[in-house]
Amino acid sequence: MSRNESTTQLVSRRLFLVGTGAAATQVALAAPALAKGSGQYRSISLINNRTAEKLSTVYWVEGQYIPEALEAVNYIMRDWRQGLVMQIDAKTVDIMATPRLRLRNIAFVCGLR
Repeated sequence: MSRNESTTQLVSRRLFLVGTGAAATQVALAAPALAKGSGQYRSISLINNRTAEKLSTVYWVEGQYIPEALEAVNYIMRDWRQGLVMQIDAKTVDIMATPRLRLRNIAFVCGLR
């Protein structure tokens, strides 16, 4: 390997590392906004593995939770054995919806157990 090739490889590695570092910094700075569901709406998709029920809904728009959508989330996450529907905190729905940025659906067995 000649000296010029070695220098070119070193520069290429440095540019790669600098570029990767810059990209990682941008992602880290954007992470809180992504976790909050930045944008104009938040959505969630759920599949109840026991009842085969599916729900795909927008539950938050322009800073306001949609009560009907949260009721639908409460229903699909009910204790299906007893038919017991409990209110799921909206912040919990936010936490569950965060992986939606990477996953399509969240599958679960029971939301109350």
